[in-house]
Amino acid sequence: MEKIKYCPKCQKIHSIEETKCDCGFEFFVPEKQEEDQTVATSNTRVIVDNVPLGIWTFLSFITASIAGWLFYFKFKETYPERSKHAKHGAVAFYITLGIVVAIALFIIILDSKGRVIWK
Repeated sequence: MEKIKYCPKCQKIHSIEETKCDCGFEFFVPEKQEEDQTVATSNTRVIVDNVPLGIWTFLSFITASIAGWLFYFKFKETYPERSKHAKHGAVAFYITLGIVVAIALFIIILDSKGRVIWK
């Protein structure tokens, strides 16, 4: 996975090479050490997330969105992208559930000729 950093002012995602955010925040550019190693800074957080983001969406969906909301609130500050995908999985579960319930009600209420079964 690619190394990314977040702007502490607006929380946007940036490449590790960028030096300035769109909001005007300037990232501290570390000095290069020998063998191309960089010094860690105090105002920039670098996160390497090796877990594919689709995993969090899938887990949130198949657990009836309960784990999705737990993942969302747990990772909200530390892993914003992971948190967003967990929320998307939870919302997708509710949308799918709504569609299934609507189709089931439609089938129950109407028979194959379009007439109302219950009066």
